[in-house]
Amino acid sequence: MQTHNRAAPQAAGCTNLQSLCLAWCTKVTEEGLRPLVARNPDLQDLDIEALYLLTDSMLTGLAEYVPRLSRLSMRMCHRFNPEAIVALVEATALRSLLVSGVLDEAHTTDLVKRVRQVRPDCEMKW
Repeated sequence: MQTHNRAAPQAAGCTNLQSLCLAWCTKVTEEGLRPLVARNPDLQDLDIEALYLLTDSMLTGLAEYVPRLSRLSMRMCHRFNPEAIVALVEATALRSLLVSGVLDEAHTTDLVKRVRQVRPDCEMKW
């Protein structure tokens, strides 16, 4: 997925993914992940735990490309801000969201409150 990654050509052929786990693939970049997500609009389950290089821009891409996303684990993705996370929840079908280690305690508490206002049935784990 990252620039010069040998897996990129194989990933280019993936167009019917419903579930994708990239947990601890710490060298995956937005430039590598965004095209894969764009080619898989039926993606419902995504684990991007510890993908430290991802930013709010990737959440915008998820909102745009995978509206059916129902489960997302973004543990330890430190570059995401609450506004982008709430916007993603609003734009997708998220029913389960794991945000442990993304924000400090005060911001996490606020995020949980905001997500529950937008999507009361979304299961939050932090």
